[in-house]
Amino acid sequence: MTARTQRTQRKRAPPSVAERPGKGGARAPRQNGNAPPRATAEDSRNVVNSLSKGLRVLEAFTAERSEMTLSEIARAADIDPGTAFRMLNTLVLLGYVARISESRRFRLTLKVVDLGLHAIGRADLRELARPILRSLVGEISTWILSPSSAGAS
Repeated sequence: MTARTQRTQRKRAPPSVAERPGKGGARAPRQNGNAPPRATAEDSRNVVNSLSKGLRVLEAFTAERSEMTLSEIARAADIDPGTAFRMLNTLVLLGYVARISESRRFRLTLKVVDLGLHAIGRADLRELARPILRSLVGEISTWILSPSSAGAS
């Protein structure tokens, strides 16, 4: 191998998290149809994979799955059970997840809600709600106008 080839290989960026086989980067789209953002080769050097996995553990909980076992969490977060175990222990220690006594299940705590409230408290709710309200205006006015025009005929 020539010195030039070695320099070129060193300059190449490492594969992105999504491209690494067996690293849990490639994930199925979420149930709501939004695929998780994928890291580019340039971004992968600035990504903390363990933080990403910890957040996926938190995101595994839904309204339908508010309590889960370790294996259910690992499967939903697309991580191995050993990693899920360590992530859950950390989240329990920090107060974001609670072990349900007399069971092998976990649930989120209100500390997670507290994070959301901090984000909402700093945001202008009118700005956040405006696009939703605009889309509802069309639906509501159609709904309101339809019965009245049907009754007038």
